[in-house]
Amino acid sequence: MDELYKFRKEAEFRKLSPRTIETYQNCLRKFFETVKKDYRAVTKKDVREFLENLQKKNAAGGIIHIFFNAIKFFFEQIMHRTF
Repeated sequence: MDELYKFRKEAEFRKLSPRTIETYQNCLRKFFETVKKDYRAVTKKDVREFLENLQKKNAAGGIIHIFFNAIKFFFEQIMHRTF
């Protein structure tokens, strides 16, 4: 996915730690595998349902927060989209 490459380059440019970059990339991979949509077709509803499913699976609040931040960073900073 070229977008994950763009994400990595932007994250490195912004001096995110290597651990944060790796964590965010893993979150984004899991998100896109779960929603099974191209990034251009993802909606606010998709993001919300994904995060709600994490909550239903009793994921820790910190984990949900990390997923949220990874998704938000990707769409706002890389794709220039807001939900």
